[in-house]
Amino acid sequence: MSKNGKNGSSKGLYLQWEGKKVYRQKVPTPRLLEPVEKLSFGTDRPNMLIEGDNLQILASLKPRYGGQIDVIYIDPPYNLGKDDFRYSDKRFHDPDADDSDAVYVSNEDGGRHTKWLNFIAPRLYMLWQLLHDERGVIFVSINDVELFRLGMLLNEIFGEENWIGTVVWKANTDNNPTRIAIEHEYILCYAKSKDRLSPRWSSPDVEIKTMMLEAYARIKAEHKTLALIQKHFQKFAVENREAVGDLYRYRRIDKNGPYAARRNMDNPGKPGNKTTQIMHPITKKPCAMPFWGWRFTDSKIKQLLADDRIIFGKDETKIPELKVYLEEVDFPFRSVIQLDARKGSNDLDTLFDRRDVFKNPKPVELIETLLGYSTRKDSMVLDAYAGSGTTGEAVMKLNAKDKGQRRFILIEEGHGKDKYCRTLTAKRLNLARWLFT
Repeated sequence: MSKNGKNGSSKGLYLQWEGKKVYRQKVPTPRLLEPVEKLSFGTDRPNMLIEGDNLQILASLKPRYGGQIDVIYIDPPYNLGKDDFRYSDKRFHDPDADDSDAVYVSNEDGGRHTKWLNFIAPRLYMLWQLLHDERGVIFVSINDVELFRLGMLLNEIFGEENWIGTVVWKANTDNNPTRIAIEHEYILCYAKSKDRLSPRWSSPDVEIKTMMLEAYARIKAEHKTLALIQKHFQKFAVENREAVGDLYRYRRIDKNGPYAARRNMDNPGKPGNKTTQIMHPITKKPCAMPFWGWRFTDSKIKQLLADDRIIFGKDETKIPELKVYLEEVDFPFRSVIQLDARKGSNDLDTLFDRRDVFKNPKPVELIETLLGYSTRKDSMVLDAYAGSGTTGEAVMKLNAKDKGQRRFILIEEGHGKDKYCRTLTAKRLNLARWLFT
């Protein structure tokens, strides 16, 4: 493994393949990027959608944007052996050559992993060059086929010490008979320099939390009774429902502030306290208990009851819930994301009234989560495999939520004669622009 991606020195374990020695030199000649006025919109154009081969475009962007990109997200070909990955041997030997010999790589191709590495390695290296030295972060989506080779390649280019973490995205439910039902993908995350990166990422929900607490404090100062405070805070939450997102559930009020009911009285998968009985305040009967028992000790439960931190159902048949105050909520970036992959098609259906305009689009919510933690309000975001434009819509959605000024550069070539960069991606961005402005 290369200890330092900057100088390519090899220490210990490293990835080897035919073509490794030259991938950093396989750089096309930069070309002038020309605007297509008929497909452009707005007078101020902070964002760019660029049509063409991403290796060629990355080389053309480097003189202006080298070291300037804050966050990169890419969803490269997974090398599934179907119709997701085209390889040109002519382009490998000469980056400026046409790709007239390009063919889809099949599972029967004995060199398919080598071809994939020769395809992705120069692109990852150029992306590394574009990242900001202090804030630069890259997210790379992948599945099991190339996971281990990709990880070793990223270690070589970025340096193993700059690995931030690997996110597991549980995207599907597979009930087909098999040995192991694969229901997830991965998102590998590396920094340009982990030591210079902020030691903690905050969710945009932190700002929303602050906004809600400030609204509560203002309403509390204006009204004397709890009933009036509750009424006006509920009104605030409803009027700002889209802006507050998931924190909308913290719209109830008691004497201590906004709170929500959380189903975490149990400790799933781990035996807990099965001896303590929690009596329902009205029926005076023991409440239903979680399968594994309570997560709290007897003394802790007594304290929660004394502090009015347990929420009961209408009778004892409902398992009680825990009262959690908005003030206490934290938003760490967790390594497992559960999000139905079909939401990607739902996003397109919202804009186009059709779900089948693009194959396997990533959900906006997934990219919004990644960018929400890793960007600042003025960050520059790059997606070199833009597809239907999910990343662009996620940037617009984040800006609409926190009044940010994030910008994006998207690159998409399309497939052969299918120039969906013009017919789909650009159209989606225009529709999303009206949706979030």
